[in-house]
Amino acid sequence: MEGLPNEEITALGVGTLNPAVGGGESEWAIRSQLARVMYNYRGKYLLTANVRRDGSSRFRNHTWGVFPSASAGWRISDEPFLADNRFISDLKLRASYGVLGNQNTGNYQYQLNVNPDQNYAFGITPAIAQGSAPTAFGNPDIRWETTYSTDFGLDLGLFNDRLTIIADYYFNRTKDMLLGVPIPHSTGITNNPTLNYGGVQNQGFELGATYQKNQGEFQYGVTANFTTYKNKVLQLGPSDEPLTAGNTEFGSVSRTAVGRSIGEFYVYKTNGLYQSQEEINAMNINPDSKVKFAPNAKPGDVRFVDLNQDGILNADDRAFVGSPIPKFESSLRFSASFKGFDASVFIQGVYGNKIFNEMVVWTQGSHRFFNLSTDILNRWTPENPNTDIPRVVTKDPNGNLQPSDRMVEDGSYLRMKDVTIGYTFPEMITKRLKMSSLRVYVQSYNLLTFTKYSMYDPEIGSGAQGAGGTDNTSRGIDNGIYPQPRMFTGGLQFTF
Repeated sequence: MEGLPNEEITALGVGTLNPAVGGGESEWAIRSQLARVMYNYRGKYLLTANVRRDGSSRFRNHTWGVFPSASAGWRISDEPFLADNRFISDLKLRASYGVLGNQNTGNYQYQLNVNPDQNYAFGITPAIAQGSAPTAFGNPDIRWETTYSTDFGLDLGLFNDRLTIIADYYFNRTKDMLLGVPIPHSTGITNNPTLNYGGVQNQGFELGATYQKNQGEFQYGVTANFTTYKNKVLQLGPSDEPLTAGNTEFGSVSRTAVGRSIGEFYVYKTNGLYQSQEEINAMNINPDSKVKFAPNAKPGDVRFVDLNQDGILNADDRAFVGSPIPKFESSLRFSASFKGFDASVFIQGVYGNKIFNEMVVWTQGSHRFFNLSTDILNRWTPENPNTDIPRVVTKDPNGNLQPSDRMVEDGSYLRMKDVTIGYTFPEMITKRLKMSSLRVYVQSYNLLTFTKYSMYDPEIGSGAQGAGGTDNTSRGIDNGIYPQPRMFTGGLQFTF
């Protein structure tokens, strides 16, 4: 290695003229102080107060943040007026308020990043010379992202706690969000700078119920959970400009705008396929437009919607078509045991979210030399006009593959996540085998999935690999994420 910028650089290959190897090095630190006061009067009146002070090396001018919280509870079931109640075994009201800080951002976001491995060309007959160029603007004024959380809850136990219910209403407001904000490419900067760029609001209900019962040797229990979720963007920087993210092969698909939820899909709307040249001519008839609406369209191409009716298809014709955030999530667990046999089933699902299926581009498009799916056998042809799959054509002259609601699908699903059946041998057998316990079991994961989503797996996670932005602003994009496998296992558990 040659030409180290200074002796303080210790990572291999960084900043050298002729790097033979490469490497990287970074570090960060956090320092915290915490204080807590708790009060309990006869188990009926409960109070907890906390305050913590955190300092993060990821912030330069605003290193420290102070985050207080408090909670109170009233166990009504211990009051004299419920002492002889036969049905209510536990009743508690809860309320809490707290401030939470988030410093989950990259290291060194406060300083300018320079890449010393850039080539420059000089002269009419270019001579290549090595130089340096900035790759990211520093922002020394980034600070803690702060969330203000309010929660009201109720804990209820009935029939000697055979049935327990937990209900909560939550209301969270986040300000000074840490987001990577896109900037013009003309700056020459390849990385989006991190800013405290806005605020969001989240609210909803959480409900959980558990029922357990023993009838002799037969025991069983059922636990159900249900959560609603509503997200709303309150602010996006000083000008409230929408934030674009979710990069795909043919452009961005996600937009975060004030008054809407984070990372909604913002794409072109479509209305089937062109079936004849007459339909295409009718779209291009606007005399006030200097540019035809669909200049390269042929029968079998996608018919895009001219939302603003100006006779031109451009970014002004995009619309919000759905959110990747579910309207609610739910789960159900059932367990039972009888004379050494045991069984459990766990079911989980979400409802109301959308998925941008970029796999439609790669498995139905013929713009590149990819293998195509069998869906292409149902493509549009004059003999097969009743289909939603456009014609096969190279180079995609009509832009059939640009982001549109054709790629946006319902991501709701219900999945049997875990099924387990086991048998524990009786004590008389384990004693003969000189064991304390012996159990055999079989187990399956992702046994069944019920969904309308057309691709491999609707449970694609919160972020899209390589989609740009953050996990929140680019979630719900399926660009070939490997599906969760269906697995079957068996085992033997024993102790001596």
